[in-house]
Amino acid sequence: MKKITFLFSSLWWVCACTQDSVRPENQDLFNRWTWVQSCGGLAGQCITPASSGKAVELEFSEDGKMRRYENGTNVRESGFSIAKKQSIYTGKDAETIEYQPQSIAQSFRISNDTLFLNDECYDCYSSIYVARRFIRCGTPDPK
Repeated sequence: MKKITFLFSSLWWVCACTQDSVRPENQDLFNRWTWVQSCGGLAGQCITPASSGKAVELEFSEDGKMRRYENGTNVRESGFSIAKKQSIYTGKDAETIEYQPQSIAQSFRISNDTLFLNDECYDCYSSIYVARRFIRCGTPDPK
């Protein structure tokens, strides 16, 4: 009986941690992202961690939660969903993050390990983040 229990628990663990799990098409978003810079606003200024004194990270999880960390402290948590919406920048459909409760939607693009977020409003900001890679089961990748 112990062998059967061990076999089923091992099988469950392997299945829970495989890369073949059913995942949404934007699975690369599910990560923890480190802020590099934001540019925009009425003055067209750029803000960085050095100029703001803030180390910002965003974490998008598969359970539809976004967490924002400032200097290591969780300062915001909200739900999010992904939809295709017409971007104010290009006039074309773009992958867009919509936050709950209601907030400014952001179109996004991921290239390699870089996340580009654009606030979908006039005189707002565009931001750049780099990925902190994780392997399955939530363990940070040692690379």
